[in-house]
Amino acid sequence: MRTWLLYGLIGLISLTLSATDFKKQAEKLTRSEMQSVIQIMGHDLFEGRAPGTRGGDLAELYCQSMFKWMGLQPGWKNEFAQPFTMKGFTTTELTVESGDTKLKYLEDIVGNSVHEDEDFSIEGDTVFIGFGIKSDIWQWDDFKKSDLKNKIVIVRVNDPGSIDPKMFEGNIMTYFGRWRYKIEEAQAQGAKAILIIHTDSSAGYGWHVVQNSWSGEQLYLPESLENNLKFSGWIKEATLRKLLSDRKINLDKLYSSSMKKSFKPVPLKIPLKITGKCKKRLINANNIVAEIPGKSEKRIVLSAHIDHLGLNPTMQGDQIFNGAIDNGSAVAAMETGSRQVEGGVEQAKQAMQALQQINGSVKRVVEMIQGIAAATRSQSQATDTITVRVEEISEMAKDNSKHIDQTTQASHDLHKLSAHFQQLVSRFQV
Repeated sequence: MRTWLLYGLIGLISLTLSATDFKKQAEKLTRSEMQSVIQIMGHDLFEGRAPGTRGGDLAELYCQSMFKWMGLQPGWKNEFAQPFTMKGFTTTELTVESGDTKLKYLEDIVGNSVHEDEDFSIEGDTVFIGFGIKSDIWQWDDFKKSDLKNKIVIVRVNDPGSIDPKMFEGNIMTYFGRWRYKIEEAQAQGAKAILIIHTDSSAGYGWHVVQNSWSGEQLYLPESLENNLKFSGWIKEATLRKLLSDRKINLDKLYSSSMKKSFKPVPLKIPLKITGKCKKRLINANNIVAEIPGKSEKRIVLSAHIDHLGLNPTMQGDQIFNGAIDNGSAVAAMETGSRQVEGGVEQAKQAMQALQQINGSVKRVVEMIQGIAAATRSQSQATDTITVRVEEISEMAKDNSKHIDQTTQASHDLHKLSAHFQQLVSRFQV
């Protein structure tokens, strides 16, 4: 069972929140906030948070309430709860034999059957499949079209990069190194059963973790069971090494060959018989899904599983697996982180609104400046017109001045003519 928080911030982040903004938001996270979530998730009241139990239901309700309190939006069809169904299988008895050799349950081997019947029995030949990886990305194929149908495959956990840092992602485990992928690929190859080789260094945790995780109930989506794989489990490396050496098979040589791209599955010619008892149940549970809406229809998904191992009533003393670290700490990181992201988004929205207001003011100022510029252009045009008119008047004045000069000269000439005329008249009178 997983609780999902969906971030729809791609558009908004690219427009309003920088890496510095997110760093500032992250710095606001406090130890007390993280601690408060971890304390409630790991409290005895939640009884280890096993799916389909009272404690698991309480954990779902708590996460849903936290998302509501933070103001996040429902992320699944207008609801926070996304219902789904699982099948739970619990192995109650397990025996693994090879000839006269009998492996001890929990000490040498752990595993889980998904047989529909309470009693199960699986027999088959074993095949070493290296890392059990088939990937176009890394140009790696441990199977080479080998027929593994009805075989019991034995596989290394992790990927080649854990041995040679120049391969794959080096010390960073890829998905192809995870035990879940090994099982998925075994299913795809038609295997009947799978045993994953355990060492503390390759798995990243001790055998006690495998014991606790795999001796209890294992959960499956119904559609994931529609294949030939009927048993999944772990085997201690020391146990496998002895089993092989008794048959003159060197495990280190198998390991060495599995580091090469040319590796092919190695039939071990060691038949195994796996028998036991299991009980099953149908479980109804919910993913708790919340969303911080953004401008894009795409989503960034952040997830952390709510559930843990529940409780074991057969144990003496404390029977509860509280799961404060696994996975209360991740739930705390997700919930407190989402609160800060939501706060950053709100700040971004306010900043955008303020920016829009500023843009509106700037737009109005620009319009005013454009108006003034238009008026100035009109005044300039008017000035240009007046200047033209003044120049025309000046030209007219010049013309008039010429006319005045000509009139004055004519007047002088007329006066002279009049004087001459008067002299002539006086002579005629005498």
